[in-house]
Amino acid sequence: MNFALQNTLELLLIIGLGLLLQKKVAKQDLKGVKVIILSVALPAVIFVALLKIKLDSSLLIFPLLALAFNLVMLLASKYLLNTTLSKEENSKKRTIMMLMPSLAP
Repeated sequence: MNFALQNTLELLLIIGLGLLLQKKVAKQDLKGVKVIILSVALPAVIFVALLKIKLDSSLLIFPLLALAFNLVMLLASKYLLNTTLSKEENSKKRTIMMLMPSLAP
């Protein structure tokens, strides 16, 4: 059987089982199940998936460049905003200072 088809069928089977079991579990118990999934199962799956990634040291330059760029933008916005905005607009300064490094619109 094709690998993609097999994975798709497994996923559909899991979704179907989840829908069937959802009707068997009481509403108040569902909240507990959601908490367990979000706090235990999901981080564990993400951790196991990250363990399978092969890291190359040459690829570390990109996250480091992004962090350096954000730090430069933060410092530049801090000094630029001190000269352009008045002292009474501190909350506006802090908001702009956090938005500029993230390049948010």
